[in-house]
Amino acid sequence: MRAVRCTGGSPRVSEEPAPSGDGVRVRVASAGICGSDLHLLSFDMPTILGHEIAGVLDDGTLVAVEPIAPCYQCAPCRNGEYNLCTVGPDMIMGIGQNGGMADECLVPASSIIPVPSGLSVTDACLVEPLAVAVHGVRRAGVLPHERVAVVGGGSIGQTAVVAV
Repeated sequence: MRAVRCTGGSPRVSEEPAPSGDGVRVRVASAGICGSDLHLLSFDMPTILGHEIAGVLDDGTLVAVEPIAPCYQCAPCRNGEYNLCTVGPDMIMGIGQNGGMADECLVPASSIIPVPSGLSVTDACLVEPLAVAVHGVRRAGVLPHERVAVVGGGSIGQTAVVAV
């Protein structure tokens, strides 16, 4: 299968074996390029890049992927704060484990988010940056009548404009 890895500080398409092991197989239909991916290039990451992912399951279900694999055993996970899992960056697809810039990937069943009818699977890779933007707007307490400045025109910045 084709995949994108960082080699020598640059993204490169490589031939890789199909993923095997535990998880749900997702045939990737779209993967976003995040600013984080661009920063990771300088680290020469050994993993397949990509944490903004959407695709199709073997049964034809269209899905977006929450790109983390928390342990669900540590104190933060047990308290519902699985984003603070003690596994740390190793739980993040495209950073500590292979991501979705590939023809297919394996993800935990808990990471599968069915895509509602009417949403194109090619657009569904924006679910992750949209979730980040919505979370940020909620944390900031921005109200619909307030004016705000959004700094940054990437996918999170653009979705933050919509979320406000």
